[in-house]
Amino acid sequence: MKRLAVTVLLAAVCALLLLTAAEYTKMRREYKGIRIGNSEAVAGKIRTGLRHRAWKLHITFRSHTKDDRDIKRIMDELLEQALQESDDPCGGDYIRCQLGGYRMHYDLKRSFLGYQCHMELMPTYYSTREQEDYVDVQVERILTNLAQKAEAGSDQSVQGRGARSGTEDRSETAGGTAYRSDAAGGTAEGAAEDAASAISRLSEEQKIRLVHDYVTELLSYDSVHKDKENSHGKVTAYAALRYHQVVCQGYAVLTYRLLKEMGVHCRIETGDALIDGRKERHAWLRVIVGGRELYMDPTLDDVNSCYDWFLKTADEFGKDHVIVRDPHSPEG
Repeated sequence: MKRLAVTVLLAAVCALLLLTAAEYTKMRREYKGIRIGNSEAVAGKIRTGLRHRAWKLHITFRSHTKDDRDIKRIMDELLEQALQESDDPCGGDYIRCQLGGYRMHYDLKRSFLGYQCHMELMPTYYSTREQEDYVDVQVERILTNLAQKAEAGSDQSVQGRGARSGTEDRSETAGGTAYRSDAAGGTAEGAAEDAASAISRLSEEQKIRLVHDYVTELLSYDSVHKDKENSHGKVTAYAALRYHQVVCQGYAVLTYRLLKEMGVHCRIETGDALIDGRKERHAWLRVIVGGRELYMDPTLDDVNSCYDWFLKTADEFGKDHVIVRDPHSPEG
């Protein structure tokens, strides 16, 4: 009887050891590299910080390793998650194309099953919080102005460059061009509500046409800075609205912001374009019209005073554009 009891006990101990070993192996796989249980919350915090142009972001997560490569990898993954596309006009590609990278400092403290990592993230922005505040005010005025044009029936079918809008009633202010609102009620809130109502009644193509014509009339291409490495200010919505002279990415970012404000699904894409017989790094937009993916290049339409790159299919657009799915800052 004693021998039987010992045998059962030994069997139980062996089973426990095997189970423990299996759980340990599973645990090692789970904790191999970096493990973040609340990645969505962390990415959301990063997204909020980037949106408000925070200069420092503090992030804490658990790590099983002290390997710098793992820390950098998870930071890149969290940043990519923070920059995922959404309905927010100030998120997604709008941030991505005005973000110049980041620096980070971190320290690791030994904790249960690994290390506690505290990271300090320091992004590099091409625009400041104050400049984005300026953009917010101008965008609201522009939307009101475009809505009034649509209500007045100024949005016509694409027939030629002469039909392009852009005769906005402007008044120069110390901060740049302000667009006056004559909406009923006389208040900014009333004007914004009237604009949203008017815009909601437009078709997707009408919205895109309004924005395209506004952007190409307002802006001019900055050929002086297009090849300069330190011309990051020329890729922002602020530069577009304040100085009216930008490179291709500035056209794309302003167009993106206005289209997203109108509820149009769009992305900024980059790649190579054939310009004046030369292949150059370039930026343009992909939009959804009636469920179809179409492409537009407001920069080339403006430079060439035409509609040759307005709402084209992938085959049409691909004749002189190499389409890249993943949007990244071209800075050109």
